[in-house]
Amino acid sequence: MNLAIFNRSLKQFGESLMMWKRLEQLQKFLYGDDNYMLLYTLKNIGTCYLGIGQSDTARKYFLDCISLIQNAKSDTVKEDLIVKDKEEIAQLNQNIYLTYVSDRKYIEAIESSEKAIEIIAEIYGSRSKRLSSKLY
Repeated sequence: MNLAIFNRSLKQFGESLMMWKRLEQLQKFLYGDDNYMLLYTLKNIGTCYLGIGQSDTARKYFLDCISLIQNAKSDTVKEDLIVKDKEEIAQLNQNIYLTYVSDRKYIEAIESSEKAIEIIAEIYGSRSKRLSSKLY
């Protein structure tokens, strides 16, 4: 993970991707294919794919992250965790927006950004400052 983060910080997405993919295999072996522990790794794999210009594959990983969050099982319902999950889904939709912009699919990009706006507005209200970057 540290090597993957280091390479990503240097914008060496190919090298970073290789490390994240190794970590993904290890985590799937240890935790299974649908464990919440994979979220950070899958998100970073998507970011690396976007960095090397493979926006379709990046989008697949970001969508996998959303599915992982939505299908996560919990013994208790904690409001703060629900809010964090919604924030994460909003951010992932913003990442999906970037994949569509990269592909010059502007209608789909707007739809993804609108999903993020809808989620943030639901959490913090329609006049929240957190919406400004997404509305921009």
